[in-house]
Amino acid sequence: MGVNIMYNKKVIFLSYYFRCKPEDLFFMLHKPEALQNWLADKVYFDSKTKIFTFSWNNTQEQAHVTEVDEKYHVLAWEWLGEHNKGEQIRFQVALAENEEHTELIIEDICESGDEKIYQQKWDKIIRRLSLTL
Repeated sequence: MGVNIMYNKKVIFLSYYFRCKPEDLFFMLHKPEALQNWLADKVYFDSKTKIFTFSWNNTQEQAHVTEVDEKYHVLAWEWLGEHNKGEQIRFQVALAENEEHTELIIEDICESGDEKIYQQKWDKIIRRLSLTL
């Protein structure tokens, strides 16, 4: 896990490995019907505004897609909510060096000192994702 300091926030980098094609994993990261299988209860994407709406129980969060590169399997979005406005999550999918696994690299932002909490949160989310592949 790498860390960059940004005010009282930190950028963290997390890596996870899967036994699937990079294209299959990338599909699970950027298609609403796939995201609602592992990330949120409901996901809607407005292709005109490039805004995802994620729903969990009775709460909603929106995020604007800031980067999509299907060739290099990169996706990033910026949160639009009050408590996380301007914070960005970036996903990159690549064939691992041993070429037997696909690597998912997640770049996320957390409060300084909360790195372990965020890693545990992502570990739990990624376990759900791995069950869908």
